[in-house]
Amino acid sequence: MNATNDIANLLAEEAEAAEAGRDLPYSKVHRVRRQTDDPAQVFSVRIPKSRMDELRRIAHEQHTTPGALMRSWVLERLDGTSTTVDLDAVRQVVREELSAFK
Repeated sequence: MNATNDIANLLAEEAEAAEAGRDLPYSKVHRVRRQTDDPAQVFSVRIPKSRMDELRRIAHEQHTTPGALMRSWVLERLDGTSTTVDLDAVRQVVREELSAFK
């Protein structure tokens, strides 16, 4: 193999890795090898516009894309690693903390 072929192969590998990590947050982009034993599939989800606006805002705050954020949330839930928050309990704690200032 000559140097030109080596460079061409290296560039092709880097391009593939960049494409595979295109939806990852910028700080987490790294070389990703596609696993042929579990290929990804595309799935459409209908979400109300107001919620999409909220999703876009959260994704922007986390320096990621809405698609990457949705994907991570779904995979976390399927893996059983998602953290759910009891909003009623949070509200109660906030009320108690605020009442201490009165």
